[in-house]
Amino acid sequence: MSLSEVASRTVADKLAARERLLLGLALLTAIAAAAIIGMHPRVSEMSIPAAFAAAAAAAFLCGSLGLGFGALLMPALILLGIEPRVAVASSLIAQLVTVPLGGASHASFGHVRARIVAPLLGAGFLGTFAGAQFSISIGEFLLAILIAVSTIVMGILVLTRGVLEVGAGRRDERAVRWHALVVIGLVAGFAASAFGTGWGPVGVSLLLLAGIAPKLAVGSSVTARAPIALSATIAYFYLAGPQRVVELGILVPIVAGGVLGILFGSVVARHLGDRRLRRAVGFAIVTLGLLVFFKV
Repeated sequence: MSLSEVASRTVADKLAARERLLLGLALLTAIAAAAIIGMHPRVSEMSIPAAFAAAAAAAFLCGSLGLGFGALLMPALILLGIEPRVAVASSLIAQLVTVPLGGASHASFGHVRARIVAPLLGAGFLGTFAGAQFSISIGEFLLAILIAVSTIVMGILVLTRGVLEVGAGRRDERAVRWHALVVIGLVAGFAASAFGTGWGPVGVSLLLLAGIAPKLAVGSSVTARAPIALSATIAYFYLAGPQRVVELGILVPIVAGGVLGILFGSVVARHLGDRRLRRAVGFAIVTLGLLVFFKV
């Protein structure tokens, strides 16, 4: 056996071992979540296991494609009858646990650039506080309508991302000026905090339009997402108080489902043809947005 074949087999063995580890962690998460949900006094209500399933599906897509967590989870939670502000806060808190796993994976493959992440974060922090203030200051009905509309827009962005990718990456990312990244961070941070749906689709789409290569756009966006979610969570707690936006009976299954989904998604990502799946996700997001819109 040649040295190149030995090296290739060693790499394959390491990847297989990592996949087994991640799948094992996902299985343990599912068992623990089932036990937690089973002990919860509201287990008879379908909202608990349904919230777990929605979070698992949304996190799977986030781990495999770098999109869809908030855009899928938010309308699903509202359709389950969860108050919009509680849904936004739960989605943001869940990202604190789940998203760093995806960010670490992208960083290990060299898909993260500090010069992209830094201005995104700096401006994104400001955007999250503005978004939280906006979300808390308006009525629940109007917030639900805006979440529905923003979800539909996010779905359209997901559907058109393939078109954006065709022209992306033709410029050196160093040619993209920092103030353009600041504007992207402000807009994406506001959308993420106000509606719980915007950081991934808005941030990635605008980065692609700015000329950032697709892998760098996704990797940098995913890496910045957890600090942005933390900033938005702090803003919600400061402006509204945790008692108004946190319901542990919903938050626990969402976090558990998110961990399960992102671990499984990171394993499956290597074996997916993402273009067809992305179209399906885009249509699903638009459909969910329309359902929320007509429900409210």
